[in-house]
Amino acid sequence: MTTEKKLKLPTLPELIAAGEWEQTEFKAAHHALPKSAFETVSAFANTRGGWLLLGVSQHGEQFEITGVAEPDKMQNDFLSVLHADAKVSHDVQVAAQRYLHEGKTVLAFHIAENPRTRKPVYLDGDIRRSFVRKGGGDYRAQPQDIERMLRDASADRWDGLPFTRVDLKDA
Repeated sequence: MTTEKKLKLPTLPELIAAGEWEQTEFKAAHHALPKSAFETVSAFANTRGGWLLLGVSQHGEQFEITGVAEPDKMQNDFLSVLHADAKVSHDVQVAAQRYLHEGKTVLAFHIAENPRTRKPVYLDGDIRRSFVRKGGGDYRAQPQDIERMLRDASADRWDGLPFTRVDLKDA
């Protein structure tokens, strides 16, 4: 029996209205996939997950749907780089959604939080390129954040071991 939660698919107006924050990031990406998109993938996978939208520009506190020029190519480029061995350290769970708004295409990718045993998610084979999400930004993980993720990833966690020093009747 699976306990996987079904992803609630928000509407494009809901995502835009929420603005950029802990679980939403916008990238203009009209003609090309920005390299910073993968920093966002790392940050979402290492933190609480979130939505990466390509085809939305930011002007101060306002967001404008500008669309992506070649949505099929952009989606294929993004997903193929994600699954290439050299870019991202661990597989990440991605759900893709395409929105059409006034003739403009926005690509939305939900990046799920990775389980503790598959963190940190880092880029280009360099663990120092691990990112975390704080507020509306992606920040390079501090050494203590990386150490915590590595410690939590260990299969031998003390809180997962049986307690053997007390008989069950005494507990």
